[in-house]
Amino acid sequence: MDADVKFKETDGLADAQENFYHMRMEWLDFVVSHPSVSHGDFRVAYFIARKINADDQKMWWRVSKIAKGLGVSTATVSAATMNLEHLHLMTIGRPSRGINSYAIRMPFDLTAIKKPLRKPSARKAIKKPRT
Repeated sequence: MDADVKFKETDGLADAQENFYHMRMEWLDFVVSHPSVSHGDFRVAYFIARKINADDQKMWWRVSKIAKGLGVSTATVSAATMNLEHLHLMTIGRPSRGINSYAIRMPFDLTAIKKPLRKPSARKAIKKPRT
């Protein structure tokens, strides 16, 4: 009986991780089409998103390690993460000591974003009688 309970917990964890991976890809699709995100910002966002741990949904790498992994300067990584944070697309945990943590921010309904805008109504303008 205990084996069944453990299997169900593991299954729930697997579902949560799968859901996170799906949402992460949706987030990347949203970020790549965001008008205020530059190509450099997206490279940093993509790199961080792909390294995020599904368990705590954070990435704990130093800026220098991210820069080395991308082949860019630490200033580029810092500027990109600051812009992503400013756009509310990423949260950065800055402890007084230690390494920053990075998490993607999904405060929006991704399904609502993809809905097409409603067309304006086809009301006819009311013509005023000539006097």
